[in-house]
Amino acid sequence: MSNGGSSSGRGCNADWVKVENDLFELSHEIKPIFKTRSDNGYTINYQLSKSIENTLQKIKGKIDMEISEAGDLDVNEFIRFKVDKKAGTIQDFNLFETETEVNGIDIILLIDCSNSMRSLKQQLANLSATIFQALEKSNQVNFKVIAFSAKHTDYQHVIEIIDNKSKCGHIHADSEDIHDNHNLNITYAVEEILKSNSDNKKLILMITDGYPEIEWQVDRDYSSTLKKGAHLLLNGSDIPRNLMERSVIEAKNQEVPIFCIFYNHINATVEPMRKLFRGMLFETSDFKQVEKMLIKKLTDSIEKLNQGGL
Repeated sequence: MSNGGSSSGRGCNADWVKVENDLFELSHEIKPIFKTRSDNGYTINYQLSKSIENTLQKIKGKIDMEISEAGDLDVNEFIRFKVDKKAGTIQDFNLFETETEVNGIDIILLIDCSNSMRSLKQQLANLSATIFQALEKSNQVNFKVIAFSAKHTDYQHVIEIIDNKSKCGHIHADSEDIHDNHNLNITYAVEEILKSNSDNKKLILMITDGYPEIEWQVDRDYSSTLKKGAHLLLNGSDIPRNLMERSVIEAKNQEVPIFCIFYNHINATVEPMRKLFRGMLFETSDFKQVEKMLIKKLTDSIEKLNQGGL
């Protein structure tokens, strides 16, 4: 592990493995700061919304027709029927790695609202509102957005839960809480999506432009130069990326896969993000491609779910 960071701007010697482990433990203890961001409004793309809605209706129509052709089977029996029909094999789909029989899907869209995302202006608000509009008539998908940022001076995260289109105007770069502790927000999103206690499949989609810096007001002693009360800046070290990776792995172990749509306009973040997410990353510097990939993952996951091809 590389040197963890600096304390009050100076290099310091410390047990960085211990620092990382303590920060990971804290990620399960720290409660988010809930806030309501200013409402900058949104614009729904009704043509795109209708296209998404039509796609979902076609998917639903396909499953209804095949269930009818299969006879009087309930949905779980139908899924087994489809598996048997394909010689007992289930086609691989990288978002779903287990063979769980489910009827619907719970999706959380984690949106980075840190200062570095300010160039997107209202585009994320517009896209989110368009998706909510498209899903209004769908009983297959439980969908919500968590807009996240972080305090500039401490290991803390700031979130707003967007559970309907009327709140989408709040999804924009936060001028007050300008950083982004990704691992804290991933851990919270996993806890939130598992609260449903339903048999639905779980999926987290994340839109971000890179891995976080972490600032921490140290709450324990680590060395003579890193004592309780020191200000620790973890910038350009392995620790923020390691913490994010551990949160992603923990989510996967709880059967909550995370797919990252990476808006790569900051060169320094590209290689670390590729290593972190590997096959679960789509990267682009063109927001139109962000939009296309998000819609594709949304509709593909629902189609594969309904086909029993998990």
